Amino acid sequence: MSHARQQIRELVAATLADLPTTADRVYVGKRRPFSGRHDPALVIYTTPATSGGQETSQRQNLGGRLARTMMLTIQGHVKSAHLVDDVLDDIAVEVEAAMAADPKFGGKIKDSYLHSTVSAVDAAGDEYDGAIRLVYLVNYSTLETTPSVLA
Repeated sequence: MSHARQQIRELVAATLADLPTTADRVYVGKRRPFSGRHDPALVIYTTPATSGGQETSQRQNLGGRLARTMMLTIQGHVKSAHLVDDVLDDIAVEVEAAMAADPKFGGKIKDSYLHSTVSAVDAAGDEYDGAIRLVYLVNYSTLETTPSVLA
């Protein structure tokens, strides 16, 4: 069985499937850069924290329950001959609304919320290459002995 982190990434991907701007172009796991012009897409991955790791955990009780906080990135990408700033903001609107609609994913996790947003656009040649990175903090629990089960 997969680690709870993988299950959460897949839950997020399912939540974000078929948004108007990115449609079914939702990918789990860090990828090589997109090449050539492409329609808007989302990439979901666990984010390395600046202070030592992708996740922190703390024992909640003597029963071995771990309270975990994971940094999760939802990154929108688009490469086009047209300006992409508005498309990146459209992606942010759709992702933020979808994530806020059920921040506990039906009770499977404790909570999730938007931590930071960074966007960048590079205008090289006749193309605009843009990305927007939405970083969420995801709070969840597992037992120490079963990190594959959300508790």
